Amino acid sequence: MGLIGFETNEKAIFGNALGGLFFQFLIRFKGVIILPLIVHYLSKETIADWRIITTTVSVLLPLLTLNILDGSGLYFASDFDKKSIEKKYSSIINLSFVLLLFSIIPLFIKIKHDPELAELLILIISTLFVNYIFKIAVFIPQVYQKTKKLLIVNFISEYLSAAITYYLLYNNWSNIYTLVIPIFTINIIVSIWLFILLLKEIKFRLFYIDFEFIKKTLKISLPLIPVFFTEWIISSFCIYILEYYHGKKIVGEFSIALSISTLILTLKATLQYFWFSTCSNLIVNNNIEKFNNFYLVISKVFLFGILLCFIFYSFFSNDLILLLSSKEYSSMNIPINILNFGFGFMILATMLNGILYALSKTKVILYINIITAFISILIAYLTIPSYGVIGASACILISNLILYLGMLILIKKQINLPKLNIFPLLFFSFLFITIGFYSFYNFEPLINTGIGILILTIFTIIGLKLEFLPKKLKNII
Repeated sequence: MGLIGFETNEKAIFGNALGGLFFQFLIRFKGVIILPLIVHYLSKETIADWRIITTTVSVLLPLLTLNILDGSGLYFASDFDKKSIEKKYSSIINLSFVLLLFSIIPLFIKIKHDPELAELLILIISTLFVNYIFKIAVFIPQVYQKTKKLLIVNFISEYLSAAITYYLLYNNWSNIYTLVIPIFTINIIVSIWLFILLLKEIKFRLFYIDFEFIKKTLKISLPLIPVFFTEWIISSFCIYILEYYHGKKIVGEFSIALSISTLILTLKATLQYFWFSTCSNLIVNNNIEKFNNFYLVISKVFLFGILLCFIFYSFFSNDLILLLSSKEYSSMNIPINILNFGFGFMILATMLNGILYALSKTKVILYINIITAFISILIAYLTIPSYGVIGASACILISNLILYLGMLILIKKQINLPKLNIFPLLFFSFLFITIGFYSFYNFEPLINTGIGILILTIFTIIGLKLEFLPKKLKNII
């Protein structure tokens, strides 16, 4: 099968989920290899600059392109006609590229009038275009869940860029370009490869725009722009407040805490591989019974994974700090655990967000994100000046908790979701997390590690005995 078209049967869904999980494992494993080198060779200020660049680009890209790419995904997921896809794909690329090209003019003006920020702004602009090229290259494979293709692409992208970074660090390239050059080079190469594959199936129409399709897309994408902006506020705005009150060194330390705590976001990235497309396909085609079964299975699996991560971090966060960075960052243990809880609620909110997106309830998504963003800004200004990284971590946790609870309340007014009996699992996870925190402060590291491994094994057995996981997944395990 080519790049266009996908299946929504149980086998295909689990195949895509496991493929996405495997890919995310490869990314995290790359982090295990490369993060200690970055910490050793690069200064905290350089790490902080890279975090600022990537954080800024993450909000600017959807904003400057009117979020047309993500907004149009709903219309691609249920369309398998190559001529139709050809028109839609050409339209969104032509329009989004023009928008991006014109919108960076103010940034170039800023470069001319502010020489001190010139290098940082040039890197932001360059990263914008490279990320845009990569995004439009993987768009079709992501929409149609071509997990194998994406595994190959991302494996090449992640590990070749890591190899180049290692080479540059080994040869004493200790600056921001050590992180920039490898990613730019490899992402452009794999993007070209994907475009070649895609152009074998459809033709790209230069200067063509289907305004009727764009009009429909904008109804979805425009309300989602504030959503992306508010999501950025919830997860990243605290970095700028942290730099303003405490300086780049503290931002560098917090960046390491964020990097270590993102193990749990393997689940979020895996979810995005199949969740939005499959939800859109099933709901648009009115397969509600099939969707309910799909929701029930995926909710169980991902909630179990989130709770497993909570327990893991409660025992092993200090070990991760020593493995991936150095003793210099040992004070990040508490922020890492707080962030882990915050990211857990972010994953749960992403699941609900996918359902609302499939129902075309973008205004509902917008309202709850705006409310949460305002609360997040308030919490950031109240906590970060006095409590630094602890305040920033707490801000992310509280914001994501509010976002999840708000979406849960709103989504119940839109659709009847199957109920999950999660109380027993929540009880055991709370018990084991409490044991984890107690053992961390009262036992020797070796004893604590032994207790952690034992508890993780017991919790997995409990999850299976409670029949919390679907039978097909149990057989895989």
